[in-house]
Amino acid sequence: MISKLAKHSFPPRRPKADVIANMGVLQSVVATNTATRAAALSPIVEKKRKPAVKKQNKLGIGSSKALIMTTVFGHLPELDWTNEADKRRLQINPDGMLLPWISRTVEQGRKENTSFSIDGLHLRLEYLPWTDCFVTNLSEEVLYTVMTSRFGLGELSIKFGDVIEDDLQDGLGFSERIMTAEELLWLAGLWTVQGRVLPGDDPTKARRLKHAPDCMQDIAIPEVHAVIALWQTRMMSAFEVVSELNVPQRYVFGVMAAATTAMQFEY
Repeated sequence: MISKLAKHSFPPRRPKADVIANMGVLQSVVATNTATRAAALSPIVEKKRKPAVKKQNKLGIGSSKALIMTTVFGHLPELDWTNEADKRRLQINPDGMLLPWISRTVEQGRKENTSFSIDGLHLRLEYLPWTDCFVTNLSEEVLYTVMTSRFGLGELSIKFGDVIEDDLQDGLGFSERIMTAEELLWLAGLWTVQGRVLPGDDPTKARRLKHAPDCMQDIAIPEVHAVIALWQTRMMSAFEVVSELNVPQRYVFGVMAAATTAMQFEY
């Protein structure tokens, strides 16, 4: 599916796309000013996000979101990574899932400095590189459902988004939810793996967690918060974290996948 995306021919932009087309000439200027523009717009992003945060904080443990956040680590028992059968069971194949498309959308948007959205969901999930955030009309529950689902071959793709940079001059102005790319990538990794290991990752490799987003505060599992706190102190492998805290593997692997997807590890 990813190889298909690399060959994907994007459709023409809407009339305002001539603004984006001119960026070929101004590429160096854009690269220099992107961080400045994002910083200038960050108060707007925070203002748009605050109502959603307040709503989340009011959710009780019996809410659907709280239920999601207590079941995202799956139910796998402790398995032996050195045993080939156990290793296969611990690894997840994300082909046909939403996770690779979210990562590709962010990668393509940052590379081309233009908005991209995921096509095939029949709902909005659009990345804006100028503020490094997503605009979506998907609720937390729907996001969780689509991230844990598998789609058919050719069902999903990415396309140019509806927003251009000039649209942001007067603020974001969207009625939909605003999520930072870091938060959405983190949740995508966490929700997709269900306490397993991403392909190509090695839990024996030492790393240090740089940061965990605020959305992790919604998880009412003390062991998970202990994993996050410890992993920020020094370079450790996933198994060293498991051993030192004496916690289930699935909690550590879930955090590892989330932070890897959100690019929040240093090696």
